[in-house]
Amino acid sequence: MKTFHRIFLPKYVYKQKKLIFTFYIFLFAGIMMRIIFMPIGIDSDLVAHNYFSHFFSYHGVLNIYTYLSENNMCYLVYNLCYPYPPSLYFFLGTWQAIFKLIAPSFHLWMSQIGPVLEHGSPIVDYVNTATQIHWSLFLMKFPYLILDIATAFLLMRFFQDPKKSILAFQLWMINPVAIYATGIYGAWDIIPTFLFTLSLFLIYKKKLELSMIVLGVAVSFKYYPVLFIIPAVLIFSKRLKERIKLFILAFVPIIIISLPFLSSLYVKQAIFSPLLKRDIPPFLDAIMLKFFNLFGIHVNLLVIIPIFIIFYAFIYLYLYFKPYYSFQSYWKIILISLLVFYATSQFETRYLLWVIPLLVMFIAEQKKFYLFFWLFMIIGILFTSSTHVHFSWGLFTTLNTDLYNMAPLIMYVPDFLNRTLVYFVVRAIFSLITIYISYLVWRSISEYKSKAKFSFK
Repeated sequence: MKTFHRIFLPKYVYKQKKLIFTFYIFLFAGIMMRIIFMPIGIDSDLVAHNYFSHFFSYHGVLNIYTYLSENNMCYLVYNLCYPYPPSLYFFLGTWQAIFKLIAPSFHLWMSQIGPVLEHGSPIVDYVNTATQIHWSLFLMKFPYLILDIATAFLLMRFFQDPKKSILAFQLWMINPVAIYATGIYGAWDIIPTFLFTLSLFLIYKKKLELSMIVLGVAVSFKYYPVLFIIPAVLIFSKRLKERIKLFILAFVPIIIISLPFLSSLYVKQAIFSPLLKRDIPPFLDAIMLKFFNLFGIHVNLLVIIPIFIIFYAFIYLYLYFKPYYSFQSYWKIILISLLVFYATSQFETRYLLWVIPLLVMFIAEQKKFYLFFWLFMIIGILFTSSTHVHFSWGLFTTLNTDLYNMAPLIMYVPDFLNRTLVYFVVRAIFSLITIYISYLVWRSISEYKSKAKFSFK
């Protein structure tokens, strides 16, 4: 046990016996909450990712894009062959190559999934074609569980105060967003989330160049970390030569991973498909329009994206002309940027995971705002999962296939209430909380810059 302490815990933590007990309580509770849901929760994306990756692990296919195209198997999303990055394909395929020895039924299930995907069948058909589905789902999510727990251990090491270190660990282990994303949904968002947290830790340890490489790997899985490259370059380097070097280091892994697949087919699928996918209920569209109309803004949904782009451009200009050369300013500016995105944009529940490591760091540092942390997560999960059965009851179809046919959560609002108005009120409260947290973070930057202990000057 002492060896475990010395390997995984900071020295200033494992010397505190009372904190060690708290650590094990939350470690056990957090892992158990995830393990309980892992064999139960199912989503079509989770199954589709693993279906395609099984061509690598079981058939040795290296270029999935060409393979599916040549075999007329492009039918998943908008007739695209594989609308995901190659890094995900190889990550999951490598994991399947490891666990196929203990799950022989997995290959049989994956072989039967093809026709289900081709006909656009509901998640119920995924369940009906499966053998040993609970064991297969557990194995699918297991690498995500490892990265999930690893993120918690990383967050501990951002603080020299033992109590803050343990608090950060606690907040991650029991937060409902991570449990939902990893344990229930099986979202691969935990991969870039972990990699971004790792890159942040490397910056904290003054390993800036290695950090940029890791950040580039994160971008190869999901695009959102690309927004963090420019702030890092502007904050941690002053000379043009240094900035160019950091940019190159960040994009080298992206280029290396994508270069073998840079055909017109891959560009169309892996780059533009996230912009093409729009499976949003009309009910939600109407709500988002009313959200802006309330303020006299009569626009379509395309206006939402420019709002965030304008804000982010302002952040760039601010950092360029009035830079804060500190680690604190970097992660807090990233936190503000993500919070503004959530306050103004349309997103799925699992996307909340992107910001949780930064929120954990902020709340561990500013414990008095603990309540806002929980309100952000609970209300965020509530309104993002309420409009579509796929994000609520449908995730538990393995327990009872009738759950898939239940109405979305929003439809259980009593008839005498205006459902659109109820949703809008909850959404507005979430946005106000998010904006207020952004203000608190910005204020903490101003308070900290005069006494920053960590700087890259």
